[in-house]
Amino acid sequence: MTSASLLKSKLRRIERELEEFERSYSPDGLISRLNQYSADVQQFRAQGYNFFQEEIEGAVENLVAMVEERRQMLDRHMDDRVRRIMRELRQASYYTNLSDDASEALLERADEETDDAERKLREAKRDYIKGLDPLEDTEKRIKKLMKRIPYYFEMRDEASFEFGADEQVVMADKAEWVVTGKGKEDPDGILFLTNQRMVFEQKEKTGKKFGLFGGKMQHGIQWEYPLDQIAGVSFEDRGMMGRKDMLMLQMQSGADHDEITLESKGDDDNSEWHEVIEKALNGGLA
Repeated sequence: MTSASLLKSKLRRIERELEEFERSYSPDGLISRLNQYSADVQQFRAQGYNFFQEEIEGAVENLVAMVEERRQMLDRHMDDRVRRIMRELRQASYYTNLSDDASEALLERADEETDDAERKLREAKRDYIKGLDPLEDTEKRIKKLMKRIPYYFEMRDEASFEFGADEQVVMADKAEWVVTGKGKEDPDGILFLTNQRMVFEQKEKTGKKFGLFGGKMQHGIQWEYPLDQIAGVSFEDRGMMGRKDMLMLQMQSGADHDEITLESKGDDDNSEWHEVIEKALNGGLA
């Protein structure tokens, strides 16, 4: 038989968990992060990066509205849940205030009330977290974009070539120019999209012994084309399970290449490249 002292200890633990849950079931942390994203956007703009701003700011604004709506819904729902749990804890507390020589029936009733309150608290925590999932998924998309922009700055600053006075980097990420299709024989580097052109810069060590030692650093432009020389762009997923993000550029007549095939190897996948390049070709980045 469970003793009254053990039940009291169990009850205190659940009450502490409930108090902690009441303090934590608020999306205030998310609101704080969203405010920081807005501040970061302003900083990027001050550094001369003017792309994706409306997308980020619009997503942040929508998410703030979603958070407030979800907060009100969760507060109403959780307040009811917490009140029900508190009633059961008070009932259990009444029984556990009895002495250790209380009847088995009373202690059993108290144990059942305590277990039921603990189960409902677990369910409330689970439902609360599940209720925030859509918000967190949206935040992940914003967070990814916010993380990419400083990387674009870094690749711009490390580039082996100069940018024009009015030229701004829109995207820059790891890629392989698929010349032969033989993997190691094809150059790896950074694909740049600016508001004026596309550039592929080789940036890798070649000639390493056993693929590990020595080698020579190759860092320079392999090709560049003004945007008006690019006729179109397409993409597809190739390889086992579609793990190769392929991007194809169709060139205008008279260009040195009819088509350029690239494999995206960074955080920006081929569909994202495709979307932004199409926007660039249609004058959406001017």
